[in-house]
Amino acid sequence: ALLGNYKIDVVFYSKDFKIVDTAKDLGRYGAVVKITAQDGIEYIRYRTLFRCEETKPILVDDPLEGTILFPKYLGLDYSIWKNQSQTINTFITAAIERDKNRSHEFAILLSGLSEIDSDCHALSQLDSAITRDRRWWLKLKQKINGSESRVSEIPVSTRTENSISFPLLIEGTENTA
Repeated sequence: ALLGNYKIDVVFYSKDFKIVDTAKDLGRYGAVVKITAQDGIEYIRYRTLFRCEETKPILVDDPLEGTILFPKYLGLDYSIWKNQSQTINTFITAAIERDKNRSHEFAILLSGLSEIDSDCHALSQLDSAITRDRRWWLKLKQKINGSESRVSEIPVSTRTENSISFPLLIEGTENTA
């Protein structure tokens, strides 16, 4: 928590790393928040944002469906989880609603999911929503800091063979790494 006078400046970026005033398109956005405290110290925070088709409390009219299977070590029988799925889904819906007002984790998830090919069934950790978010921020920070030419490409990708994903380093020399 900041005490005293402070100044907040926010710059918003589109998924294409362009400065924007409003979120016109659906999908990923980023906010670079610079907070200048009364003593002159600057704090910079980076937040992922996601623009949806509509602005409304999440899942109010569209409750979650399905069954979530929790680990056995929690000590509850599978039939309880199955029979109480609506209670669990209501709890998870409320947790998502709380989380979207407290952090940007849900925006990270939605942004990452929106960037995944709809035919994709399984992802490795290298292609997860969180990793995609980190890659996006790395590219934006390189652009902001003028270091784009130092790292031209993120050198790790995934390759799938026989439905198993594994990391693949892009071939090159030590100088291109």
